[in-house]
Amino acid sequence: MAYKLLSNLLHGANCCKTKRNGALHSNGMLFHTSRDSHEEILSYEWYAKLYQKITRLTHLLKNVDLVDGRIVNVTDDSVIINERMEQRMRIFKSFVRAFIGCPSVQHTIQKNVAASSGDANCARLVCFSKPCEREPMIVNSLTIVSNFLKVSAQQRKSVRLTICPQVTQHRIWVGAIDEILNGLNLEIGLLNDQCPTKGTKMGQQIVSSCLKFLAKTETSYDSDSTSWMRLAPAKVVDSHISSKWEEVLEMFNDLIKCLENERGLLYHVSKLEVMKEGLAQIKDVFADKHIGYKEVRLQESLVQKKLSKTLGHSSKCLFTLLLYYLNGQVRDIEVDVCGGIYANGSDNKFTLCMGRILTSDEDKMVWSGVKQLDRALGLFKFLWETAGMKGVLDLQGHLWSVGATERSLTYRGNTFFLHGPLANCDQINSLQLESPTVSSLLTVSLMAKKNPRRAPIRKTEEQILRESQEYFGEQKSVDATELYDYRLHKRNDFEDSIRRVPGDTAVWINYAKWEGSQNELDRGRSMWELALEEDCRNHTLWCKYAEFEMMNKFINHARNVWDRAVAVLPHVDQLWYKYIRMEEIAGNVAAARLIFDRWMHWTPDQQAWLSYIKFELRYEQVELARQVFERLVQCHPNVVSSWIKYAKFEMRRGEIDRARNVYERALEKKLADGDGDDDEGAEQLFVAFAEFEERYKESESEALRKEFGDWVLIEDAIVGKGKAPKDKAYIHFEKSQGERERRRALYERLLERTKHLKVWISYAKFEASALSKDGGNPDFSEVDLRERKKQSIQGARRVFEKGIKYYKTSAPEMMEERAMLLEEWLNMERSFGELGDVSLVQAMLPKKLKKRRQITSDIGLSAGYEEYIDYLFPEESQKTNFKILEAASKWIKQKIVSNDR
Repeated sequence: MAYKLLSNLLHGANCCKTKRNGALHSNGMLFHTSRDSHEEILSYEWYAKLYQKITRLTHLLKNVDLVDGRIVNVTDDSVIINERMEQRMRIFKSFVRAFIGCPSVQHTIQKNVAASSGDANCARLVCFSKPCEREPMIVNSLTIVSNFLKVSAQQRKSVRLTICPQVTQHRIWVGAIDEILNGLNLEIGLLNDQCPTKGTKMGQQIVSSCLKFLAKTETSYDSDSTSWMRLAPAKVVDSHISSKWEEVLEMFNDLIKCLENERGLLYHVSKLEVMKEGLAQIKDVFADKHIGYKEVRLQESLVQKKLSKTLGHSSKCLFTLLLYYLNGQVRDIEVDVCGGIYANGSDNKFTLCMGRILTSDEDKMVWSGVKQLDRALGLFKFLWETAGMKGVLDLQGHLWSVGATERSLTYRGNTFFLHGPLANCDQINSLQLESPTVSSLLTVSLMAKKNPRRAPIRKTEEQILRESQEYFGEQKSVDATELYDYRLHKRNDFEDSIRRVPGDTAVWINYAKWEGSQNELDRGRSMWELALEEDCRNHTLWCKYAEFEMMNKFINHARNVWDRAVAVLPHVDQLWYKYIRMEEIAGNVAAARLIFDRWMHWTPDQQAWLSYIKFELRYEQVELARQVFERLVQCHPNVVSSWIKYAKFEMRRGEIDRARNVYERALEKKLADGDGDDDEGAEQLFVAFAEFEERYKESESEALRKEFGDWVLIEDAIVGKGKAPKDKAYIHFEKSQGERERRRALYERLLERTKHLKVWISYAKFEASALSKDGGNPDFSEVDLRERKKQSIQGARRVFEKGIKYYKTSAPEMMEERAMLLEEWLNMERSFGELGDVSLVQAMLPKKLKKRRQITSDIGLSAGYEEYIDYLFPEESQKTNFKILEAASKWIKQKIVSNDR
């Protein structure tokens, strides 16, 4: 029966990569199965045969350990490149984990801990009893540690704020990168000595350049020195431009590209990828020790400030800096048996237990395991205390080695227990074994799971099954075997691709979509979540995830994904648009409006606001659209186009007074701000306002009705054409004069900010506009009309004269604008008819001269000639004539003197 369950699980179980306590590892349990569920108990024969296998593997793997996915000889710290040995090591540790769950072994552990401590409370401490407590764990982020310790969100924020200023110091940052590069340089050197490739040769050159760059960032003083005398950075005359951290980022990108196919360097490449997160944040910061003491200190503080601000709690870069800060190393922490936190007989006292599996009990091997466990335990306690967790946390390490003598060790004040799983095979037969559950046995399926940072070559589940047959006999067929085999192979392919290129989100997307195509929606969601764990800043992942849920008609799930996405990336407009579009398609207009309103609190650009307005207009909510326009101009008051669109919105709905009010507020805001850098915007606004006034100038009757109501119409009917029209005309005249003075003042204020040609022309046309506005009014006499026309013409001439004077005295180089203004004046005088006087302008018109000038290339050489139009104004012509006469007179005088001589 046990074999049948194992076969079924290996062929058909959802063996996928999941997160346990945040740690990325291979989970052999069913996706929907609880880790603590009850499973079938196995017989003692299984342990007897498995123990033989453990013993044989112990002899083959003596004094070696698996560190960072590579086999390391503990005696001399040498690295062994041997895929078969790596495979055996994983099998060995998986089998030992199964033994640790045996109740008799649990009893032995409990007894030894109690005997060593002498504390009655320790007798009740039962650790590593659950399958989930015997799983391996790779710790590479603060999130993993926080999940394990059950740190709250508020405490995580406090942890980040506490550790960031410490671990982002310039010396910690440079030291961590230097540690990574030196380790990589050593590995590349060994590879180049054995079997060099183009990638490793190029990589070694790039590493060397990176190390030289880091050497430039080292200053010649000790920042921790208490002495008031600090040596200033060397004053060296250097012609090159100061370096920036962006150069290191570019070198890291090139280095990763060179080494991405080098199987033995994948761990180091993954560390380079991790540090790129920090480099991207400080790429604009200078890194040069020759820029002076104060400047160096400023740049160092910028590094610390930017890293502290941008590296989040889940950042692997921040975690790497913390490891270097605590231990002087950047290696991720690997735990063979994750254990857990156990109550220690008191409400405020707890014990953290973790374990390490060894291949021998020699002193060097044991102490190496103790130090690795101490590093892991110390990190967890550091976070416990930094987070302000309630209670005292004691640390306890456990090491297992076949045939080891039970004993306890003390290192840095912590206790470590050395266990032998079983001294010999005879003890198995003498014990009434309660064998481990199938959940424990499933750790056997982990034996072929590779470290995700290592090479894609690994044993498949079929190979594991073949090795297991020596214990369980021949395979028995199960239902839907072909389907299971297909899914198994497909998942293996996806996982191999993920290990080969860990950061390739396309693989995660394809994996999740494939699971969805198999109707494994929960597994598909798990793949999407794992992808987001890797790169939650990738908005494409969020979009694809939500679309996955929408395609499967899980609207609430999709809504949850969109809601998380806009919370993580609130400044990515695409996420908001798609979220709103989904709600609108679903007919949930109220929810879409709430999402729009939530978006607007992030002060997006103008286009987002306009989309909100169009949304309201689609549902004929004009008043709500008007409110959104008001919020838009308050949010972006200096964006002229927003005001103009608002005014046109009111104009299209016949709200002329509202439109005029919008223009007036906009112009007042623009002039009050005094932003001289946006003269074009001010001009655009004023021209739009002027066009509006020209187009929507109220008729006399409309203005009167607006001013006096329907009494004007009644008066027209009663009084007729007698004295009342004159009175009405006078009232309208006084009112129009007030409006013209207001607009004239606006033109004058605009000319204080810009002297653009269009402003002068628009101002002059405004002064002359009385001709067309009042020329057809029958309530004015011919004398009055003629007098008003003359006043308008004089006003327009004053504007032209003022503009010509400005171009002549203050901007003489703007001859073309001056000529164009004169041409406009001449055309206007002609349009005045008998009241116009073209002779006033003709005397000031310039002569157009076609000239040639030499063209000079960028290097200062002649590149030919070009023709251009020059203007010769009358005053310049007179000066030229005077100079000619003066020269002629001087020549005549010289001629006379020479003749006299």
